[in-house]
Amino acid sequence: MRNIAMATLFLLPAMLFAASPGDIVVNEIMYNSIGSDEEWVELYNTTDSDIILDADWILTDNEGTYTFEGVTVPAGGYLTIEVLTGGSFPFTPDVDATGHGIQLSNTSDEVVLKEGSVTIDSVKYHDSWGDGAHDGDGPSLERIDPAAPSNSPENWNSSTVDGGTPGAENSIHGSAGDLPPVISDVTYSPTYVTTDDEVLVTATVTDDSLVASVILYHGTDTTSLSATEMLDDGAHGDGEAGDYLYGGRIPPYMLGDTVYFRIIGTDNHSQEDTTDFYSFIVRSPIPTVSDVVINEIMYNSIGADTEWVELLNRTDSPIDISGYTMKDNDDSHQFVFPEGTIIPPHSFIVVCKDTAAVTARFGITNVIGNFAFGLNNSGGDWVRIFDPEENLIDLVAYLPTSPWPEEANGGGPSLELIDPSSDNNDPANWRASEIDYGTPGTTNSVGIDEEIILSKKIELRAYPNPFNSSIRINTSVEAGKLLIYNLRGEMVQSIKIEDGQSVWDGCNFNGESVPTGIYIVRIDNGKRATSAKILFLK
Repeated sequence: MRNIAMATLFLLPAMLFAASPGDIVVNEIMYNSIGSDEEWVELYNTTDSDIILDADWILTDNEGTYTFEGVTVPAGGYLTIEVLTGGSFPFTPDVDATGHGIQLSNTSDEVVLKEGSVTIDSVKYHDSWGDGAHDGDGPSLERIDPAAPSNSPENWNSSTVDGGTPGAENSIHGSAGDLPPVISDVTYSPTYVTTDDEVLVTATVTDDSLVASVILYHGTDTTSLSATEMLDDGAHGDGEAGDYLYGGRIPPYMLGDTVYFRIIGTDNHSQEDTTDFYSFIVRSPIPTVSDVVINEIMYNSIGADTEWVELLNRTDSPIDISGYTMKDNDDSHQFVFPEGTIIPPHSFIVVCKDTAAVTARFGITNVIGNFAFGLNNSGGDWVRIFDPEENLIDLVAYLPTSPWPEEANGGGPSLELIDPSSDNNDPANWRASEIDYGTPGTTNSVGIDEEIILSKKIELRAYPNPFNSSIRINTSVEAGKLLIYNLRGEMVQSIKIEDGQSVWDGCNFNGESVPTGIYIVRIDNGKRATSAKILFLK
């Protein structure tokens, strides 16, 4: 754990400087009160200075969110926050946060306090913690030691007072004793893993004393595992040194492998915390251009939700796609193309959520369905096509916002591909259709002309590719911009082209190294553009 006492020696007034994690902690939670739902959260200021929670501060359970409006948590003091009421709240709280969608689960949930993008404290409680009396029998769930790890079950138990101790020292306040480390917030990237990818795994690991080791175990089964040390030194994809975020990498595995991994953290008293197993499947690398191309997407239609995806056969021969699978960004969301599904040469097939609605609206017959999942309108989504051996045939990771055409997000048009012979995961290769409701099953309304990008007159060569430190891009464009996008369509860097050359060091706009994975390089001289995929390996 961070040394709270030392941290507070240098703490300056909070109205001028951002708080640090642990300066305020979630100290008491009433998530399952007797009778009607009277839910509340208590915060505790661990420092010797007042801290003002202004509009940069939020409280959330990851569903509802309350934004503070300028309230002071006194030095060494408490703040009580009402989050849900059935109409007979038992005391007068300092803050009324009802009506903002926060509703704490009676089984398990998370309470998160953030200032801007920084998580000051979070508690993922469970009704099994302690003696369980806090689960609807009257007591609240109280924290024992504010300086001990927030997510250690041993640091929490039921209040000895019915109704808890809102606004006062907890009834069980004291030393929680020597606690095991706590591993939380496990992530891995990229989430779409190919045979070319190292996988970066990160996790937050805290302890009331010292973390001795954090080991990442991985393998193709759960019994025979390889070990990789995870470090918090700022050099292993782990943020900054000493920020409790640990990073380690899983090396590339073979195509089709299901890779299992877990993390074991050990403190200096040989106590351990072990995560559950996580897993991912190793896929084939993403093709630049395939024979079967995602050519048009209606992800947010006007009126009834008639979502559909159009595929194009680019070749001079028919292609049998029986047994192919379409998925979004969730592997459990899938539609399997039925036996006998054939796309004629230079022709289309439309895969839809509601075949009757699409057939009735457009009068077309080259329609199949019905897929049972929905394409995301607000946060973007993937459309992926796999062959029967689970090789990735095509992928488009669209966004409802720039640099993707925003008009396609419920305004009437579909997303239409401009050039099927160029990379269709490049947002610059898409336009909103010029016809409301799009052109499913027929030629797109937009196409290539001299004013539209992806001209073949631009040459681009990137080397070495893959790269792990820097990549040089040579192009026939003497001056302009080199734009780097991730597969979510987010721009991560923009670099000038000088004398037809640019160099990218794998860092984003903030100077931070980007995750291992595939990126789109786009060259834009203001009139024409072209793009290519590059692979960054750490």
